[in-house]
Formats: sequence, structure tokens, C-alpha cells
Amino acid sequence: NLDTYSTSTGHGASLNLRHTNSTSTTSETATNTLLGTLNFMGVDNGGNWDTGAGIQVSQDGSAGEKVPSKMYFFVSDNDSTNTIMTMDSANIGIGQESPDGKLHIESGSAGTISTLAYADDLIVENSGAVGISLRSPDANSGNIVWQSATNDNVARIYGSYNSGNEILAFE
Repeated sequence: NLDTYSTSTGHGASLNLRHTNSTSTTSETATNTLLGTLNFMGVDNGGNWDTGAGIQVSQDGSAGEKVPSKMYFFVSDNDSTNTIMTMDSANIGIGQESPDGKLHIESGSAGTISTLAYADDLIVENSGAVGISLRSPDANSGNIVWQSATNDNVARIYGSYNSGNEILAFE
């Protein structure tokens, strides 16, 4: 067991995992450097310690005043270890290690597709059928965009509602 305590008002207890490229000095870490891993372990049927889940952080770009990072959450099943969620400085991926939008949920790959700036807040991707629900306040619009590996702008549904006026357009 590892316990940390804080008795200072306004300051919580912390655990720091630190990485540097030198044992004698504090030197800047490089892009893609693994900064640390927190493993949750159990004993497998062969009597060996094995990781059941974990959190891993790597540097995601050159350090400035801050260190840009990407965080991976992973779990293991009986056969393999799978990354289930990724967080970088701007995006979250569920089932996707390199999210293309604010939230990218992938159940299966649809192929190589370019992301459109007006439709990157939520990306739901699957290798088969896929579905979503959109909700927006009055006087605002909702867009659903279809893309494929060979056509970045197959079709769009645009909908809005404002003071009794309903608009639904197919492009």
C-alpha cells in the first residue's frame, strides 16, 4: 500500500512520477518520451504478476513552459491489452488512440477519412452501421455529415428550430 497525506489547506496529497533524460541533471524531455505508467496488477493463473489495467502518459510534442502530453487508459482481457480511452491536450478518443475531434468514439475503423472542421466535435466511427442523437437550443443548428474513405463530403443533414420555424435540409 502507498498512502499520501496533505495537512495544508487548499493543497491535496500528490504522487509525482518524474522523468528526465539525465541522471545527473534535469534536462528537457523529448517528444514521444514515456513519462510514466501506473499499473493495476493481479496474479495470473501461472502465479505471475500481470497488469490488469493502467494509465500511461507520454510527451506529445516539444516542451515549452508546459509539457504537452497524451494520456492512455488501458485494460487487459484474457488475450491482450487494449487502449480504451486516450486524452491529449484537446481531444478524447474512446476506442481510438489518435482522436480526430473533441470526442472520437470508434467501435471499428471506417478507413482513412479526412476530418471536416465544421463536423469534428463528435465523431462516431464503426466498420458497420453507426448512429447518434443531436440536441441543440433554439436558434441553433445541428449537422450530420456522412463521409467515406473516397469522399470526404458524401452528404449532410442540417436541422434547426427557431420560434416555431423548423428547417430540415438534405445536401
